Amino acid sequence: MTSSANAGKTVYSRAELQAQLIEIIRSELPDKNVEVTMDTRADSIDVDSLAIIQTVFKVEEQYGITVPVATDTPFETVGDLVNKLIDCFPPEKLTA
Repeated sequence: MTSSANAGKTVYSRAELQAQLIEIIRSELPDKNVEVTMDTRADSIDVDSLAIIQTVFKVEEQYGITVPVATDTPFETVGDLVNKLIDCFPPEKLTA
């Protein structure tokens, strides 16, 4: 299932996905106003296993992919998590 924001979109650039996934991660944080970038340390923004699970579910639902990411996988930065999520996209959904 895809969200209305991505309903007609089937191919994404890595930069586009990075921005969208950062916003999804931010939406799962207790402080919705915190600045989040690829370099933001996970321990500085309270990314816990529940936030990761909720992020994974949202990504799977919004983009129609399966994410086999273990919630106990350590992520030092938001970028680590974002890159793991992007790696779950099939090649035909990514542009160069």
